[in-house]
Amino acid sequence: MNADRPAQKSAVTFAKTGRAVYHSHHDLLRFWERLVRRAGLPIRLTRGFNPHPRLVFPHALGLGIISRVEVVEIELDSRLDNEELRLRLDRAAAGVLEILEARSLPPAGKSRQVSACRYRLSGWRREDAPVLARAAAELLARKEIRVERGAPDARRLVDIRPYLREMSRDFGAGEAELEISHSPSGSARPDEVAKLLAAAAGLDWRDWRLEKIAMALAV
Repeated sequence: MNADRPAQKSAVTFAKTGRAVYHSHHDLLRFWERLVRRAGLPIRLTRGFNPHPRLVFPHALGLGIISRVEVVEIELDSRLDNEELRLRLDRAAAGVLEILEARSLPPAGKSRQVSACRYRLSGWRREDAPVLARAAAELLARKEIRVERGAPDARRLVDIRPYLREMSRDFGAGEAELEISHSPSGSARPDEVAKLLAAAAGLDWRDWRLEKIAMALAV
C-alpha cells in the first residue's frame, strides 16, 4: 500500500443541533479529535512533531446555525465498513452530535470544497411578511451589498452581493430560503444577510432561526 495514501477515506455527515449549535468551529474540531479516539477508529495521523487525526471540514458553520448536512472527511489506516464507522462515531458522540451517514471517497482524491450553501430563515410574525418581501427585493436589486468585517481596530468593508445567488420572496409562510455561493475569493455569511434583511424591515433578526439545509461540494 502507498504510504502516502490512506487505506480508506470516508465522508461523514452529521447534525449540529441543540447545544452544539453554540460550539465554535475550533470547539468542533477539538471535539472530533477526541471523538475519533473514543470511537477506537484506526485513524490516520498527520506527520510531524505533534500529529493530529486527519480530519477535513469543507465548511466552518457559524455559531447559532442549525444543520443536519455538516460533513467531515476522515482518513483511516485500515478499512472499516462505513455503517460500522457511523455506529462507532454515533455511540462515542453520546448525543452531542448525531452521526447520520458515512460513505466512501476515493482514497487518493483531493478534499472537496464547498461551492454553495442553502439556508432557511424563519421566526418573524406573519404581519411582517410584506415588508420583508420588499426588503428582500431591494437587497437583490443592489449592485453592491457592503458589510463590515474584522476586529474593531481593523474594520474593512466587503461586498457580499456577488455571493448572494437567490433569496425567497414568499415570506408569508413564515420562512424563506437563501442560497450563498463560495469561492476562493470569499463568500457571504447567512447571519450577515439576515441582519441586513431585518434592518431594512425594522425588525430584530436575533429572534430568527437560521438553519443550513443543503451544501454543494466539489473537488
